[in-house]
Amino acid sequence: MGFVASISGLIASVVGQLTMVFEVGPSWWYGISWWLFVFGYFVTNLGLAFVGNSVLQSGALPRWKALPLTIGVLGILLILVADPANSELGVYPSLVLWMTYGLGWAVLGYVLWSDGDAVARRSTGEASTDSPRVARAGYDPAARYTAQRFWQ
Repeated sequence: MGFVASISGLIASVVGQLTMVFEVGPSWWYGISWWLFVFGYFVTNLGLAFVGNSVLQSGALPRWKALPLTIGVLGILLILVADPANSELGVYPSLVLWMTYGLGWAVLGYVLWSDGDAVARRSTGEASTDSPRVARAGYDPAARYTAQRFWQ
């Protein structure tokens, strides 16, 4: 559900932003496109919070398991209170929150890109595909992976 919500929100956000930038449609559409963008951004972060909750429960990212949930909740907080030009927090605190949000996305992307496949294999117990070995009873792929990392 979280993935579908995130993709739906992303599509709504992109459509809203593009119609604002290219000024497509009648003049009353500009206000609607702004709210379409805000709604899409909100739904995207809500979906990320749902996905983060699933990751937290399954333990799919052992070290960084709370990061997707944190980014999703921070994104919802940002859309509600941290518009830098009109923020009740002030310009600089809201800019720090936006930079933290961007840094969180960068860290999440790095974690998933650098070791995502190995983390997924460890969490699901799936055997590694880099060896022609056949999984048998009593064979622990996580122990083999740990031993390989130790001797490298």
